[in-house]
Amino acid sequence: MSSPIRRLKSTQQLPVVQLRRGWLHGSHLRVVVRAYPDRTAHLEEFLETAGRIAAERPGEPPAVEDYLRRAGQLARWENQKGDPLPLHPQGHVTAGPDEDAEQLAPDVLRARDLITAGYLEPVLDTAELPDAELLPTLARVMALVARSHPLGYGVGTLAFRSHVEGVCSATGNHADLGSVFAQRFAQDEEVFLDALTAPVDDPLLHSWQSAIGRGWGVAEGMCAAGLLDERALQSAVGPMEYPMGPPVRSEFIAAYLTNRQVAEQNYRQTAYRVLLNTVYPTLTCFGITPLRRYYLCFGLSEAADRLTGLSSVERMRARAGELAPR
Repeated sequence: MSSPIRRLKSTQQLPVVQLRRGWLHGSHLRVVVRAYPDRTAHLEEFLETAGRIAAERPGEPPAVEDYLRRAGQLARWENQKGDPLPLHPQGHVTAGPDEDAEQLAPDVLRARDLITAGYLEPVLDTAELPDAELLPTLARVMALVARSHPLGYGVGTLAFRSHVEGVCSATGNHADLGSVFAQRFAQDEEVFLDALTAPVDDPLLHSWQSAIGRGWGVAEGMCAAGLLDERALQSAVGPMEYPMGPPVRSEFIAAYLTNRQVAEQNYRQTAYRVLLNTVYPTLTCFGITPLRRYYLCFGLSEAADRLTGLSSVERMRARAGELAPR
């Protein structure tokens, strides 16, 4: 799909083309396009091409029972609601309004569009990598986000630790994800250590680095101007539920709340959260499920602990003054 997507963007000079994978009604690629205010995006040729490519893909759709079981799991992981039926057939292509445009506040939607528009080229280039190179490359991409934090990856990875600690806490009465992740990390440790320390000397990574820098500019500018704040982000996320029962205690989350990095963050911390919440959905383009995303967060967090010689909790407490609200 890379060529048709690039052609769609270039021939119509579309300012926004963003990609993500979806699972509701069957695994699919979601392409969001937005034209300039005085123009209309013409999608007929693209829809025809996309439908032909999708119909020619090998493989059979899953049985309805298997799909419903998987959809139920993903709905719990992603805290999403919605009727998973019908299951669309292979090759199904449709066009319609962007659901997020009706659900998100205008400034949140604007930030998402401006930031994710910069991801298109690195996403398409990354999608062409061999499967064996995908995990190391995505670890490098997420590490670039952490390394872009004004206080360095030692602080940038704290958000990753928060992400994985949250899910480990939420599922702690039913599964020990931390132990599962730790066993795999023992095999992948060098991948994550390299991701945080290796020079950025690859054209693809340079492309990602530029896109992340652009994202920082958008997010920081909008947060500094008061257009985005913690309340706006929380309204976009919506209320969180615990479908697997009450969460278990986490030392990290307790320290996180004590340092008041949730309710009253300074604008740079909020901007970093905005950036992360555009990167996480983009990872779905490469088949990164929520569980795989949590593992990437775990691996980079553990690598930062080893490289700094301090645990995430120790780093957070040491940086409390710099991370406090301004």
